[in-house]
Parts: sequence; C-alpha cells; structure tokens
Amino acid sequence: MLTTQQTNKAKECGNILLRCGREGWQKTLDDVQYLTRVTVIEINRLLGYGGALRDDNLLESALAAPKNAGYYEGADLVTQAATLIERLALNHPFIDGNKRTALIAGSTFLFINSFYVVYKDEMDEAAYGIEIELLVAKKDFRRFMQWFEAHIQPYEGGYVDEEG
Repeated sequence: MLTTQQTNKAKECGNILLRCGREGWQKTLDDVQYLTRVTVIEINRLLGYGGALRDDNLLESALAAPKNAGYYEGADLVTQAATLIERLALNHPFIDGNKRTALIAGSTFLFINSFYVVYKDEMDEAAYGIEIELLVAKKDFRRFMQWFEAHIQPYEGGYVDEEG
C-alpha cells in the first residue's frame, strides 16, 4: 500500500520531462513506449533460445522496472533502458539467453523511443556484450551506465509505429 506522500511523489514524477543528459533529448513519461512481455519473449525466441520462460514473474518484474524507475525516480530514457537490461540479465527469467535477450531488448526499447546504441567499430560493439557480462558478474550498474550513456544517440528520423 502506497502512502499519501508516495502517491503524491508518483503523480509529481508522472509527467516530468525525461532528459538523456543532453540538451533537446526529452520526452514526457506519457510518451515513452515500453516493451511488452510478448515482444521480449519473441526476442528470446528469435535469438534461437525458444522463448522458454524459467519464471514468468521475473520477466514481469524486469519489464516493470524501467517504467517504475521513470515514474517514481524520474529516470531518463537511457537509465530506463539500462535498468531493463540489468533486470533481464540479473533476473534470468528465461531458461537460456538472458544476457543476449537483455542486450537486444534494451536496444529495442531505445529504438522505439527514437534513440539507438552507437558503435565506433567492431571492438566497441564487442564491448557492449562485455559490459553486460561485467554488469552481471560484478553487479556494477554505475560502470555500465557510464559506458551506456556514452554510446547513445537520438534517432533523427524517429520511430513510426506502423500499427498506430
């Protein structure tokens, strides 16, 4: 049960501008698009792991984490994407492929919100996977965020949902 103070804080955070640390990168919380359970299961399946869940509640928890971070803590899009990656990688909701699913899910979350991960070269691309491995092994979210923030750019064309 939320206290009145927590409820008021949530309402206050509900429509703040989310900034990605750079001027002009903003979205209201109401404009942020979140990944669905079905989408993340499909990502895992398409990666060749079959989409088999080990624990559905752990998947739901991971999917709720970025939205909660944005709503209750005022987290920007980059932090929300990193939170999604962290929760999917650490929760292990799937039988196999959790870190790879986390990597693609985080990138997809950014893309549908008009941002993307930028790699300078193949070594930089490999570093993304290594940073996720370190995040899981050392549980060092701050280190991951430093790398992640330095590799995010706005997608100038914007994402267009063909269904809506």
